[in-house]
Amino acid sequence: RVTRAPALARLRFEAASKRRSPRCTPCLAVSEQTATRIPRGRQGKGHRSTPSCEVMPRLAPRAALCAGALALYALLCAAAPSTAAPPVDALEEEQYFEGAEAELSADDAALEAALDALRAGAHARDPAFLSGGEALAALARRAPPAGRRRPQFVSQDAAGYALFALAALRKAGVLPPRLGVSAHEPQATALLGASDAALIQRAANGGCLQAAMALGDSAWRQELRAGAEGEVRGCQAAVAWLVPASHALLQTAEETDNVALPPEPAHLRTMHRRGETMAMLRGDAAVRDDAEELAVANGWNEDGGAAMGELGGANAEEVQMEMARARAGDAAAQRQLGTRYLTGTGVSRDPTQAQIYLERAAEQGDPLAEFNLAYSLLKGLAGEPDHTRALRLFERCATVHGMPGAYNALGAMYWNALGVPADRKKAREYFEEAAAHQDPDGLFNLGTLHLQDRGLLEDDGEGNLVNRKALEAFEQAHEVGHYKAPQSLALAHIEGQGTIRNCTEGLRYLRIFVSERAQWSEELDDAVDALERGESELGALVDFVILAEQGSATAAANAAWLLERHARRSRAAGKKGDTLLLQPGRDPAQLALEYNQLAAERGAHDAWVDVAEAMLRRGRPSDPATALEALQKAAGEGVAEAMYRLGWLSAEGLPQAELAANATAADEWFTKAMAAEDGTEALAPMISLVGLRVKRLYTAGLKAKGAFTALCVTSGLIAWKLMRA
Repeated sequence: RVTRAPALARLRFEAASKRRSPRCTPCLAVSEQTATRIPRGRQGKGHRSTPSCEVMPRLAPRAALCAGALALYALLCAAAPSTAAPPVDALEEEQYFEGAEAELSADDAALEAALDALRAGAHARDPAFLSGGEALAALARRAPPAGRRRPQFVSQDAAGYALFALAALRKAGVLPPRLGVSAHEPQATALLGASDAALIQRAANGGCLQAAMALGDSAWRQELRAGAEGEVRGCQAAVAWLVPASHALLQTAEETDNVALPPEPAHLRTMHRRGETMAMLRGDAAVRDDAEELAVANGWNEDGGAAMGELGGANAEEVQMEMARARAGDAAAQRQLGTRYLTGTGVSRDPTQAQIYLERAAEQGDPLAEFNLAYSLLKGLAGEPDHTRALRLFERCATVHGMPGAYNALGAMYWNALGVPADRKKAREYFEEAAAHQDPDGLFNLGTLHLQDRGLLEDDGEGNLVNRKALEAFEQAHEVGHYKAPQSLALAHIEGQGTIRNCTEGLRYLRIFVSERAQWSEELDDAVDALERGESELGALVDFVILAEQGSATAAANAAWLLERHARRSRAAGKKGDTLLLQPGRDPAQLALEYNQLAAERGAHDAWVDVAEAMLRRGRPSDPATALEALQKAAGEGVAEAMYRLGWLSAEGLPQAELAANATAADEWFTKAMAAEDGTEALAPMISLVGLRVKRLYTAGLKAKGAFTALCVTSGLIAWKLMRA
């Protein structure tokens, strides 16, 4: 399945020679990542589904060398090119692969090689980086011809993705504007000589999911700026792209069982401000929630999933200790070990062994063991399903232990007639009980039932029939972290299901769903992790630009942070030219400002602070007023740093923006900033507030009773503040 590819061989070896990361330890990684569901209020920074051994998408030296050898093997064999080789199917649940790379089609391998070469570039004029750009352009020429939109989008269209990535990188100035265009190749010129916007449109029309998300985001932003009338048009255009994209993302999530809420993305600005590293940010990545999302049957979750309990990481010593305790009859250890075998956490996945340990723990009355055993029996993981026994165990978990997931499982069993005759009334009662305990699946299932019940429609007072119960159930499911709830709410508002049509509200939920399911957080983590390992800033910028074009606010903010830092260093060193951007005349500081504006519009409100600082530094006549407006927007969203900046501007005045010095307003802003910050981060506004009040008292003392009185008052105030601190 490997074709002759001289360019691919060269690129793989170049990528290997450029890597600076430590050699990755050969290890086996479970191909199926156990999906967990984390309620929004309990996400934290470290909740993330991870395989038992992490394998980075970027190729470490050994892996890149293996990939280069694979391409060289294709060269030596001189195999005839295959035509339209299909992508490799997803690996089976229990299949393992070694840390180089899974089997790929020729286009997939070429895409990975091109991106690896771009990421490995030390600077924009690095031959390896330029070769990667040329390889990306060569693959982009194989994108589907321009035509009408496809009804469905796919996430593994290598040529379409190459076309999209090429357009995004050219648009940002990372690659030359005419890359891939040659006077000797008229057909290539006709394709790649078009505008970047036209290339993204073509990629989306050809079925590229990432390009569709980019067009949806672009339509929303461009028309939103046009005012109320433009907002309606932009919303409709965005929905036309994002609704089918959301269906593709949902299908991928359910096929791969990857339905966990993503962790908070790695935000370089915040990490730098707090002195955090990726290890600190994801230190508790092995922590799991109390349930695993299961397959969907006829639109209904069959059960509440395997309860994970307090399963932690998976080092050999910990597993050995659990085994010893389990052999000694410890029910908790037996349950933990059984759940490990059930989910493949720290041990090879073995449902039969899992059921043995769960049986032993359940015999001792362990609630989580009973629930997980019921799950195993319901699914038939260790043999034939036993719905009758699963029903009894779920009933015990519900009535004796009061487990919310058990109520939902019982509802699903009665709805789908699993081991019992179908009973819609009883199913509803169980779903209502699960929802009363804030079970995500129970709330979602109840919302779906309510939406189908026309008897729940009521007049909203303006002549519109609405289904408040359905919407309330979906909203609660969304709040506690159900992965499908945002899409259901989006479609309800867009299509007027149970509520009046509201495109703006529907688009808001749709963008939430897309951002959660697009897996941007993991790709951002990889790019930031590469930066921490001392790899190329240019490689990280490539990833940030591509993700930002798809609609990621954090990627846009990270690109801005990287560009601004690079611009500051260049100014300090007096360097001419630029090593991150290939397009002549592109200023990294100006591009950083544009990316910060993009991030702020998408909801990264702290980016407004950087927008304001860049405009004040730039010094155009209209910039001070625009900067003040940006800070006020951020402060209105609760950004403490913006309040702090407004405090200083109010204290000193900003005549260019018609802002007079106002000590009272400055006092209010510093006080608000203190209230909005935590811990040591509240120190700066506190010191500023003390200084402001000391100055005011000193001035008042001078006017009233002379310098001696002012000095006494000032000394007393400082002593009091120090004692309070």
